[in-house]
Amino acid sequence: MERELVARVNTLLAGQGVTATTVGDYPRTALTFHGVEDSIPLIVFDAIWWEADPWAYPLEQEAQSFMFSYVGETEDH
Repeated sequence: MERELVARVNTLLAGQGVTATTVGDYPRTALTFHGVEDSIPLIVFDAIWWEADPWAYPLEQEAQSFMFSYVGETEDH
């Protein structure tokens, strides 16, 4: 599920100059967002498994939420 989530978030972020990757291991896996040219994460920690059931994970809803989380962070700075 985590690979699918990262792939979908990266699809949603296409053309914005960033890529999402995971850090950590289940159940503490988090997303980080990196500039394509930069190895320093823009958002260091955005937990994937807050209280979600991995068997009923709302992939599309969460992917969009992570994408908007990134966009909101960059607009605040």
